[in-house]
Amino acid sequence: MGRLLSPSEVNAHVAAKMHFAAGAEDPVAATTDICGLRADDAPGPFLSLFARVRRFAHEDLEDLLRRGDLVRVKAVRGTFFVLTRPLLGEFLGACALDEAEAQSELARYGIDAKEATKLAAAVYDHIPRGGATSAEIRRDLPEGAARVVQAPGEKTPKSAVQVTLSVLAARGLLAVHKDAAFPDLLPLEYNTQMREVVRPNRYHRLDRLLPSKPRLLPRARARAAVIRRYLARYGPVSEADVVTWTSFPKGEVASILKRIAPGKVRIAGLVEELLVSPRERVRSANAGAVTFLPVGDSYTKGYEACPRLAPLRDWYIARYWPTVFVGGELVGVWRYSCRGRTFRLLVTAFPWRKGVPRQEITAAGLELAGFLSPESEATVAWAPELYEKLKPGTARL
Repeated sequence: MGRLLSPSEVNAHVAAKMHFAAGAEDPVAATTDICGLRADDAPGPFLSLFARVRRFAHEDLEDLLRRGDLVRVKAVRGTFFVLTRPLLGEFLGACALDEAEAQSELARYGIDAKEATKLAAAVYDHIPRGGATSAEIRRDLPEGAARVVQAPGEKTPKSAVQVTLSVLAARGLLAVHKDAAFPDLLPLEYNTQMREVVRPNRYHRLDRLLPSKPRLLPRARARAAVIRRYLARYGPVSEADVVTWTSFPKGEVASILKRIAPGKVRIAGLVEELLVSPRERVRSANAGAVTFLPVGDSYTKGYEACPRLAPLRDWYIARYWPTVFVGGELVGVWRYSCRGRTFRLLVTAFPWRKGVPRQEITAAGLELAGFLSPESEATVAWAPELYEKLKPGTARL
């Protein structure tokens, strides 16, 4: 039987590993420590680092991306992650499409092997140092190279160039950065729907963005390395959590876990034994520290379900809303709206959470508001419901 731990003990332990409440000194080290920053939502990595790194400014991440110390690439589950150079060999080795898989993906769009080879070479060769957007690449290609294609079951047609760029990114050959600075990525409203400001992607060849082309580990070794990292940073986890987070086949995950021989713990109130890294020791986070996480943060997207943090219904809310933690405990969700120079941050505590420290959360919310909109007049308010009624028959998140 595994060691018996309380939910609060585990929550504080994982919060410490996740660098909650700006517990890290360096953005690159923090990104490595949490297995990368989920980056499907463009403002997300900035907010994730603000929550974890002391004295973080958005220019810090912009400079790191520009220099190639951090890169936004497709990784586990085909999701965009911001990764450090040491993580690239493992994550791209584990997740990148091989040539046959890439050909199969292009064939779904009616692009045969001969055309795919020719088009991929042309697109790749037309990406200069400093990167290029899809429109810039199409403009420089021979006439007819950017024909419109559509896969069965997809409603929206795409250009063959756009599909090829996506496949090259999935092969681990391209970084895909947003062609805008952080302030220009922020929407006027931020909540579960994100309402992200749409900015074009700028595609970079990794062999030009980095000092040298990353050396990818063989797929089997890379997947074992990724699972080891995940156990170390997110454990205690279930085997289902590992499968959900990685999207690796169940049988392969089971085989890798058998070789790793993880430790096991039990959490009071839960039946299932959970997995941790071998010889992992439990440590604690700052009990009163407040952490605001963005939509789709690496932590809240890191588990299939997490009953140690919240009942199932509220856990699924937390997976798709910006969240508030106190000392590692999930206490509620937040969102904001910005109109002119007025910035309003709203916090909703889960009703089953008692004794929520509103004063401390309000103070931390004002710090977050200063990061998001430094020129605005900011207020933090408490909303009893997730939905604000505007008038009969309408509601706004």
